[in-house]
Amino acid sequence: METELKHIVIAVMGVTGAGKSHFVQRATGADVEIGHSQASCTHEVANFDLIMPPYHVHLVDTPGFDDSFKNDAEILDGIAEFLRQVHDQRGKLSGILYLHQITDARMRGSALKNLTMFQKLMGTRALTNCVLVTTKWGNVDKAVGQAREEELLQDARFGWKNMVANRAQVARFENTSESAIRIIQSVACLRECVPKLTEELCYDKKKLKDTAAGRVVIDTLKEQLADKQAEIELTKQQQAQALHEKDTEYAKQMQEQRAVLEAEMKRVREGQVLMEQRVEEMRRTSEARALEIRAAEKERRKHSTKRTVGRWVGGILGTAAIVVTGGVAAPLVLGAAAVAEGVYHEEKVDDRNKLDRLHAAA
Repeated sequence: METELKHIVIAVMGVTGAGKSHFVQRATGADVEIGHSQASCTHEVANFDLIMPPYHVHLVDTPGFDDSFKNDAEILDGIAEFLRQVHDQRGKLSGILYLHQITDARMRGSALKNLTMFQKLMGTRALTNCVLVTTKWGNVDKAVGQAREEELLQDARFGWKNMVANRAQVARFENTSESAIRIIQSVACLRECVPKLTEELCYDKKKLKDTAAGRVVIDTLKEQLADKQAEIELTKQQQAQALHEKDTEYAKQMQEQRAVLEAEMKRVREGQVLMEQRVEEMRRTSEARALEIRAAEKERRKHSTKRTVGRWVGGILGTAAIVVTGGVAAPLVLGAAAVAEGVYHEEKVDDRNKLDRLHAAA
C-alpha cells in the first residue's frame, strides 16, 4: 500500500545574488531562472516541489529585499501573503534557509538590510528551524572562505553569532544536489515553527505596517523618499544652471535624470500606500480561503468515514459468506474485496487531490 507523504514547507531567503534560485534548481532539478548579474531573477514568491520520502517538500524561493524591480513594501507584502497562506492551510514552516555568498569580503549594506529583515520576520523562537547557508565556495580560496565564515560567526555586528546562540544551524552549500538535499533534510524532520510575522498578522491581528518587519520597511521608505527628493532638487538646480549657461545638452540630461528619479519616488510612495491598504485585502481574502478549505476538509472526512464503515461491514459479510459456504465463496469474496479496496483507494486519492488543488489555488 502506498504511503501518504507528509507535506512540509521550507522557505529559501537571502540577498540578490546569494544563489537562492541555483540552490532550488540543484535540490529539485526544476527549470529555475538563474541570474548571473546584480539584477534579481526572482521577483515573486515561487513554489517548487521536491519528493523526498517520507516528505513532499514545498521549497519556496523568495525575492530579496534588494530586488531590482520591486520596492521593499512589495517584497514584504509578497512574503506576508505567503506566510498567511501557509497559516490558512493549517500548515507551518518546517524550515527557513538563509543564503549568504561567502565570496563577499565584507557584508554589504544590502546584505545587512536583508539579514535585519530576516531576523524581524523570524523572531527568536523560529530560529531553531533556520539554517544559515554559505554559498559559492567554489569561487573563493578555501582558507579565505573559512576566515570569512569564522568572522560571520564571531562578529556580533553581522547577527549570525546571536542567531546561532538561539539554536540556528550553519551549513555550507557545496553546489551539488547532494549538498542541497542534506541541508533540506536537516530541517525536514524538525517540529514546524511559526515565524514572528505570522504571529503578528494572524494571532495578534496587527496591520503589516505595525509588525516588526513592517516598521523597518516604513523607515526605509521614508529614508528613500527623502533621498529621492533631495536628488530631484539637485537635478532641478543643475538643469536651471545649464539652461542659464545655454548648455542645452546637459540640461536635457538633467531633465531625463529627473524623470527617472520622479518615477522611482512614485514607486516609493506606492510602497507606503501598499503598507497601509494591502493588509486589509489580504485578511479578507485569507478568511474566505480558510472557510472554503475547512468546508472541503469536512466533506472529505465525511466521505472517509462512510467508506471506512462500508469496508468494515463488507468485511464482516464476506467472512460470514466464507464460513457459511465452507470456504467455497472465498475466491469470489476475496475478488470482490480487492475491487472494493481499489475503489476505496481511488476515491481517497481523488478526495485528497481535490483538496490539494484547492490549497494550490489558495
